[in-house]
Formats: sequence, C-alpha cells, structure tokens
Amino acid sequence: MHRTHASLFLLVSIAILGLFAAQAAIAAPVIIADTTDSSATYVGGDYGGYSSANFADRAAGGRHWGDELYDAGHRFDTTQISVDRDDPTKTLTITLRTMFNGNDQGVHYADLFLDTSSPTTPDSYGYAIALGGQTKAAGVYAIGSASTSNGIWGGQGMYVYGGYSQFKTSSPSFDAAMALQNYTRLDSGTVMSDYTATVSQTDVGGGFYDVVVALTSSTNLSLFDAFDLFWGTGDCGNDAIWGSVAFAPSGTPVDAPSSLFILGAGLVGLFVLGRRPKIQPR
Repeated sequence: MHRTHASLFLLVSIAILGLFAAQAAIAAPVIIADTTDSSATYVGGDYGGYSSANFADRAAGGRHWGDELYDAGHRFDTTQISVDRDDPTKTLTITLRTMFNGNDQGVHYADLFLDTSSPTTPDSYGYAIALGGQTKAAGVYAIGSASTSNGIWGGQGMYVYGGYSQFKTSSPSFDAAMALQNYTRLDSGTVMSDYTATVSQTDVGGGFYDVVVALTSSTNLSLFDAFDLFWGTGDCGNDAIWGSVAFAPSGTPVDAPSSLFILGAGLVGLFVLGRRPKIQPR
C-alpha cells in the first residue's frame, strides 16, 4: 500500500476506533427488572383479609402472591423500568414497560416514588414524580402526603387489587417477613420548580406500552445521582416494581482513557510514518 494511502487509512481507522471508544465510555441506561411479587385481596370473596395467613405471610402458606394480578382484558404486568441520564441536556428519562394502558375501571397509572436518602433500601420515599393521572399535574414533588393502594381500594368489595409487594422468592433480597406498602398516589407536596416533566405513552406491540417520563432540569441533575424507585403500575398496585439507581455525580466529566490512548497512539504512528527515510531506488 502506498505510504500516503496507508497514512490516510490509519487516520480514518483511529477516528472510528476513537468514536467507538468514546461512545462505550458514556453510561448506558440502567435497567430495573421486575423482582417483586404482589399480594391481592378481595373483600367478601375467596381472598382473605390482610390479617389472614392466606394473604399476609407467604412463608406460612399464603396463596395470594404473584408477579401480576390480571383478568381477561385487565393486564397490569410491568416487566422493567429503564433510566437514562443525559447531563449535557440536563434530562433524565424513565421508561416504564407495561401492559397496563393507564385507564381501567377507574384505575390510572400510579405516580412514581423516589428515595434519595437510602437509595439501596425499599423503605420511605421523599420525592414523587406525578404522571398527571392522579391528583397532581405531571412534575417532580417533595412529598407532603401520599396514599397506598390499600388506602385507595381497601373499602371496595368488587375488584382485586394488590395491597402489598414483596421480593420474589428467587431474589437474593427475599425476606418472608417483609411486606412493602404499595404507595401509588401523591396527594400533596411541594413542586420542584426547577424541573419540567413530560409524559407520553407509546404502543410498542405485543400488548405492551412504553410510558416515557422525561424530566428536564434548569440547573442540574444532582438530585438523581443515586435513588431508589417504586412504581405500583396502577393506583391499585397490581404489579409493583422496585429498583436502585446510581450515576456519576452531575458535572463529572465522562472518563474516556481508551479513546485518548488510541488517538495518541495513532498520532505517534503517523509521526513515525512521516519520519521514515525514503528508500532510494537502486
């Protein structure tokens, strides 16, 4: 290969490799898989009350636990949440993959609940992202008060709903003695005015929808450096999902040593090629 062509080929190869290396250094979206089961009660029917061992204690033979609660035409299955953060545009995107279409017999999409103080433990929640289907307009709020699916649906006697959730028996976090209240509706709170929120729903086929929640900050995304996230799917909590998320602190430059190394090595190679003595023809 002619030296000029070889140099050009090397330069293009370096540029392509550097691009791939830089892309690899950008954080990929965090995927939260569904690792929780839901519990159900039916007032006045086969399902026992919350005090019943049939219901409350899976280790004691409780029957009414499962990944989702559904009937024909009433699917509440949520399979995953993906969380993507883009610091240059100050945007956090949360995508909820669910079979629930957001409106079923008075049930609407649940609000999202977040905790930043203990982001690896499913306990209390200090913030909520309202999706706009419950009592609050879409946005980020510091929680004042919130309702659980039990509080909303516990007095009715017609429909099945999920009052609590628990890690699946196959999960390392499973604890038979632990049942989580399904917080599903923000009732009052202080709006975080430096965030705007847009919520959209897309039919992605196979009975599933992507509910995309895009949050944009006027300052930075430091609130979302590390947090845990709970979603009850609908305000009846019929398929809860929980997960923990951590990102590099806002403003931290993306470290891309691999691409810098490749670029530097390529420049050295070009310099060496340029310095090679010409071979005189005999």
